[in-house]
Amino acid sequence: MNTTGKKNLTFSLKRYFLGLFRIERGKLFWRSEQKEKITQIKQMVMVNS
Repeated sequence: MNTTGKKNLTFSLKRYFLGLFRIERGKLFWRSEQKEKITQIKQMVMVNS
């Protein structure tokens, strides 16, 4: 019982941290995407003006 409980705990902790990591990575990816879009828009404005 005790060893399985420990295994389940570590497993859930790993899943939790993996989830956090995925969320953070997603945020970073989204930010970089937004930056790229902003630079593209700026370039278009520069060309048009």
